[in-house]
Amino acid sequence: EAPEWKAEAFFLTKNFPIVTRCHSPMFIINKYYPKNVWEMDKIQETIEFAQTKESRKVTAPSKSLAKDIQKEWKINDVKVIPYGLEIMDNFKDLKTDKEFIISYVGRIEYRKGVLDLAMATKKLPKNIIVKFIGKDAIYNNKSLIGKIKRINPNIKFINFLDTADTYNVIKNSNLIVIPSHWDNLPFVCLQSMLIGTPLLVSNAGGLPEMICNNKTGLIFSKGNV
Repeated sequence: EAPEWKAEAFFLTKNFPIVTRCHSPMFIINKYYPKNVWEMDKIQETIEFAQTKESRKVTAPSKSLAKDIQKEWKINDVKVIPYGLEIMDNFKDLKTDKEFIISYVGRIEYRKGVLDLAMATKKLPKNIIVKFIGKDAIYNNKSLIGKIKRINPNIKFINFLDTADTYNVIKNSNLIVIPSHWDNLPFVCLQSMLIGTPLLVSNAGGLPEMICNNKTGLIFSKGNV
């Protein structure tokens, strides 16, 4: 099995029974970047398609991504297999803070809706703590974190965390927000449901497959600040 990302198994498909596991194809990612798609990205789109088309089987974690692949690449037989989740044994050891914390956990990317969330948090009382946890994305040599800080300087940023520390962040948050413009089947959603932390998610990609609105979380229209 190999991911579609960067077509790591492209040269193996002729000689080995490759299963391509799709996660975030470049043809989708490029739709949500600023309008400066590099030529290398177009090449990556082409070889990702070539590997996937030549694979014996194709899988995707969400129905939404499977439909995108079927529409864009005309690959009809895409098996939906949701992500598994690493379960920790030491939930009882997680600490709980008394502050009211809203957290975003994920890459700091345009397609993740982070600018929408930054604008929305400006409306919150200052005693509510807002945390963004994830790696910065650089576009045209400019930091996206810098852009977010200009929108709301009160947001606290924490770099990428390992699994144990991520669970601690989720446990210590009163609300996890996933404001994506497009997403597949984000792990933080699964992790939050496992921990029991409330979720507010957009209706993008595979997120509505994970949340039953007003029962297991709240769903809003993507881009609606």
